[in-house]
Amino acid sequence: MEIKDVTEAKEMAMLSKPLLDIHVENHPLIFKPFDENAVVGHFEQCMARPEYIHLGVYEGDDIIGYLQAEIKQIPGSVYVYPMMHAHIHQMYVKTDYRGKGYGKMMIDEIKRRAKKLGMSRIDLAIWEMDIGSVDFYASCGFTTDQTHMYINI
Repeated sequence: MEIKDVTEAKEMAMLSKPLLDIHVENHPLIFKPFDENAVVGHFEQCMARPEYIHLGVYEGDDIIGYLQAEIKQIPGSVYVYPMMHAHIHQMYVKTDYRGKGYGKMMIDEIKRRAKKLGMSRIDLAIWEMDIGSVDFYASCGFTTDQTHMYINI
């Protein structure tokens, strides 16, 4: 098992399909069905931008999980200090490999890289109904600091 930077957009796109399928199933009015060409194009665009980090967990030559994070610069205001932090956009580990520490290893690696860049915070957004992911991120030390609410009209 090895964690390294992902260089193939198609690898990440195909691995993201089950994750997107779950989102489409639970929120069909928000999420579009998987479109391989569009998703590959999205990852290619992100991979071309230096503020994005794409980590993969590999067993031999096979990718079994990935994490996509973005380094964000938040300007200061009269209310908040300026801040640079990492935001995890997506993380996925194939079902057969869950519970073996691979997700935690990717979190540890993004933490290491963020610290090296002088950051003190990593954040992410998660659906409350995804109890498994909520529990996983809590076990990695993440805490909830705000709640996003909406109303359909």
